[in-house]
This record gives sequence, structure tokens and C-alpha cells, in this order.
Amino acid sequence: MGTNILPSVPYADRWMKILCIPLWAIFFRHTAETAQVIDLLRSPQYYIDILYIMLASFVLWQINVYLIQWIDKRYSWAEETRKRFYIQGALGYGITALLIASFSVVYYTVVLLEPQPLNVSYLLLTEICLSLLFVTIIHLLYTGLWMIHYHRQCLVSLEEEIRTLEKNHAFHGEVNSPEEPKKRTLLVHQGKGLVPVATEQIAYIFLANEVSIVRTLSGQSYTVDGTLEQLTEQLSSKDFFRISRQCIVQKGAIRKVDNESSGRLLLHIQPEHTEQLTVSRRRAPEFKNWMAR
Repeated sequence: MGTNILPSVPYADRWMKILCIPLWAIFFRHTAETAQVIDLLRSPQYYIDILYIMLASFVLWQINVYLIQWIDKRYSWAEETRKRFYIQGALGYGITALLIASFSVVYYTVVLLEPQPLNVSYLLLTEICLSLLFVTIIHLLYTGLWMIHYHRQCLVSLEEEIRTLEKNHAFHGEVNSPEEPKKRTLLVHQGKGLVPVATEQIAYIFLANEVSIVRTLSGQSYTVDGTLEQLTEQLSSKDFFRISRQCIVQKGAIRKVDNESSGRLLLHIQPEHTEQLTVSRRRAPEFKNWMAR
């Protein structure tokens, strides 16, 4: 807000200055110029003019950057767009007009090898108008940098909020949302019949060729009706955790958990599975919280 001191924005603008200021100096010097380029290149005044315009442009740029940084701490583009637009525009254009008038007086009386009276018409119609265009470009560039910084900050805040919500859900989900009664037995296929298997005897359930397979702690395997999504809802979240799209594990089957350098978790379970069972880096904190319950 305008009454608070806001965090400063770190502008990475070195290369913008290095590229823009010389190009602008050449453009400004050649505006309304009628002499041939070859004649200009032979004139010492031409090089003095370029250097002086570069100096004036640098000073103009720096003062406007100080102004932008001062306004950054008081008015946010996101929250006080209109007020900032008017204040920044008025101060930027007003300061620029005064500076250009001062630079022109110095140019005509000191910098010119053959001093001349100040050309007020050229000052008002050309030099100040071009300088206001230059300042407009500067402010547009820094507004773009401000927007990029603001966008990144919003993403960081959003990611932190998501992590906090996930963490709260992992720690307090059972308190805030009491778990509904879950199945204690699953009916699995054995030959042409069905047999009941107690959920406490299930080591893990995995997907093979689009078929859900139950493997018990004793090493027996059965097919079961239902997708992993459906089975996850039927099983207790205290005892079972879906580590990936392909597998649900039971806490009692886990013998060891290794931390990999990539941030993933490698599970050692009994009975062993034909493929490595891992938990992604993103879900690793949630899995650890589940293991600690």
C-alpha cells in the first residue's frame, strides 16, 4: 500500500543499459539530421555529440530508475495501479523535461565547438519529445521487469501455501476428517471362486496388464476386482499408502526405506516385488509422515 514501505525489486538491468543507451544516442543524434553520414563521420563535433548524448541518456536513465525504485516501495502496480500510473508518469515526465532543458543549455553554450543560442523550438518540439519517448520506453521496460518479479513471487507464495496445506493435511487430516470405516477383508479370485483375505495379511497391491494383483505377506498372489483408485478408498489410510499409480503398500510389509540422491525413496518390502518400488520426491514428505504415525 502507498502508506507502507514495500520490499524493493531487484532489477537485473545492466545489459539493458549497455545495449539501449548507445543505440538511443545514435538514433537521437541522427533525428532531423540533413548532412550526409560520411560528412558526419569526418566531423569531431559528431563524436562529441554522441558521447554527450550517451552521458545525458545515462544520467536520465539512472534518475528515472531511482524514481521507479522509490515508487516501488510505496505503490504497488498490483494493488494501486491507477495511483501509481499517475504519480510515476507525472514525476517521470516532469523530471525528464527539466533535465533535458538543462542538458540543452549546457550543450549549446559549452559542448558545441561553435556555441550557438538555445533553439527553443527545437528543444520543445524535438529534444523534449524524443526524451519523453525514451523515458516512456525505460518505464515500460521496468514495469515489465516488475511484473515478472511479481509473477515469480506469487508462484513462490502459492507453492509455499500448497506445501503448508499438504503438511497440515498429512499431520491433521485424520483429526479434521475422521476416517470412515474401511474394509477388513477383500474378496479375491482363486480359480473360479472367491476367497476372503484379511487386509492385515495384504503386503501390497499392484497393477499388471491393467489387472489389480493382491500379494499377501506369505507371498501368495490373487487377482481382485476394482481399480487402484477404488481399492485405495476401501482400505485404511493408516495402514495402506498408494506410493504410485502402479502400487499400494501396507505399512507392515515395509522392511527398510532408503533415501536416494534424487530425493526419491526406495522401499524394501517383504515379500519382494519384481520391480523396484519408489516414492517420488514430491510425495516423500507425505510418505514419511504416514510411516511415523
